[in-house]
Amino acid sequence: MNRIALALGACLLGIAAAANADERILEFHSAIEVAADAGMQVTETIRVRAEGDRIQRGIYRDFPTTYRDGAGNRVKVEFEPVSVTRDGKEEPFHTESRGNGVRVYFGSESVMLEHGEHRYDFSYRTRRQLGFFADHDELYWNVTGNGWAFPIDSASAEVTLPPGVAADAMHMEGYTGPQGAKGQDYVANIEGESRASIRTTRALAPEEGLTLVVTFPKGVVAAPTDAERRDWFLEDNAALLVAAGGLALLWLYYLMQWLRVGRDPRPGVIVPQYEAPANLTPGALRHIEKMGYDERCFAADLVDLARNGALTIRERDGEYSLHRESTGGGSWPPAQRALLDAVFAGGRTLDLKRTEHKRVGGARDAHRKVLDKENEGRYFNVNTRYGVIGTLLALASLGFGLWMFGGGEQRAGGLFLLVWLSFWSIGVVALGSGVVRAWRDGRGVGGYIAALFLTLFSLPFLVGEVVGFVAFAALVGVGFALVVVAAVLTNVLFFKLMKAPTPEGRKVLDRIEGLRLYLGVAERDDLAAQKAPPMTPDEFQRLLPHALALEIEKTWADRLAAAIGPAAAAAAVGSAAWYSGSRSISNIGGFTEGIGSSLSSAISSSSTIATSVIASGGRGT
Repeated sequence: MNRIALALGACLLGIAAAANADERILEFHSAIEVAADAGMQVTETIRVRAEGDRIQRGIYRDFPTTYRDGAGNRVKVEFEPVSVTRDGKEEPFHTESRGNGVRVYFGSESVMLEHGEHRYDFSYRTRRQLGFFADHDELYWNVTGNGWAFPIDSASAEVTLPPGVAADAMHMEGYTGPQGAKGQDYVANIEGESRASIRTTRALAPEEGLTLVVTFPKGVVAAPTDAERRDWFLEDNAALLVAAGGLALLWLYYLMQWLRVGRDPRPGVIVPQYEAPANLTPGALRHIEKMGYDERCFAADLVDLARNGALTIRERDGEYSLHRESTGGGSWPPAQRALLDAVFAGGRTLDLKRTEHKRVGGARDAHRKVLDKENEGRYFNVNTRYGVIGTLLALASLGFGLWMFGGGEQRAGGLFLLVWLSFWSIGVVALGSGVVRAWRDGRGVGGYIAALFLTLFSLPFLVGEVVGFVAFAALVGVGFALVVVAAVLTNVLFFKLMKAPTPEGRKVLDRIEGLRLYLGVAERDDLAAQKAPPMTPDEFQRLLPHALALEIEKTWADRLAAAIGPAAAAAAVGSAAWYSGSRSISNIGGFTEGIGSSLSSAISSSSTIATSVIASGGRGT
């Protein structure tokens, strides 16, 4: 019996403690005075019950000062706290910048509130809160805000306009409920000349609020002049204007540098060429034309080495392998020597598959480094330093623009997301390129399964990119976010445009175009007057690597077929000692084109590390 009594007593004490800890806003009343100059004086009376739970030293009031207008422009209203009293006595307060406004803390860090009811009176001044329309003006005002963690038993407001506004010329309505809700749990009244009131008819739950809309005739308050609107726009959108100005300066910088170092020399007269210019290897020829390295540089020099007896290329069911045919030193150009040595550094055979990515990637890097050393600066300039300077200019202007945002959270969040997106985007682009290569280079069921796996693996990162950008745009505005995108695209564009051939390189490019003219003319009669060499299988084999480099191998093969007949051409190609494979060569043009694209794809695929994913789960404690 005693145990039952003790348990019952404990329950009653718990219920009493819970009742005492029922912290809430008992009353929220706002007295709003609208002045003839469109300024507003507001006094909020907030009665609360404090029980030492969440209300210990005082309360705080969030006041939004930044929002977007209908056109998406940033608008910042004026807000000036005047005074705070608690239970009729002056109360200390301090402010803190938030993402879209100001938080005002009532109370002192060193003073704990007594449990029970307390009344706060908070006075402040604000401007730019009124809406001016063609046939009327209005005040649209969130009386309580929607961020309170406590229920509000009663909410009300009284609006006083400048003298002389007739009661029948005013209209008051409102909304209750969560942010954006259109609840009608209120009573509104026009109290007489220039006065209107509104109050709730039910208690408001946490994060619910009361909003009023009072309309009145034009001319009651002074509308802003065009000069004021212009000044406000410039002040409110200073960060965007700085960023946009930085983008304009970025374009000016790049255009000046492009005019100075990025413009290509004028091309000369193009005449057919029957030899590679300057004794360039096929890979070097492509490297100069593209002013950069890719898998076709590798493939073209590989075929040239095979044609000259250094190795053989074997293909079976879409899989390629390389076999060293001679261990002698040979007299190879430096780039081809580096390629040959790196390809067979681990043995006399190399399969072009992802399990050999280290060897293939090492050979690719060795080949690229020699070509870069031989050709950059002599035949073309990439002018990377101008792109680096442009990128730094863009980051500086965007960073300064973000710094001009007033709110600490907005500034810090914007800077963080800008840096995060910069690095995250690099990873997303790399993954996206890998996905494209995987689908392009996929061969067989296994290849397509790997491509699908990589695609699924990449999707969350792409979603993260989209979510991050949307969050960035929500924080700093769509306009600022679009300036960031424009700055990124500008840098990408000019990184490419700043590449330019040297005068010597321009002459070589003219000869490359002449060689393309010879290799790419499908009909033999078009070159009869140019005294072109006779089209024979040997002539075809001699320049096939160069045709691969210029991506016109099919046209070159079609010329052979037209000259000696499709059957003879297929037989001649099929008897080449440097290549053996399972591909059908009945269509010599399609066969040759397939060799070029498939070999390049195999090199690309095998030089890329296969992606593996380890997924793990966890939970908090």
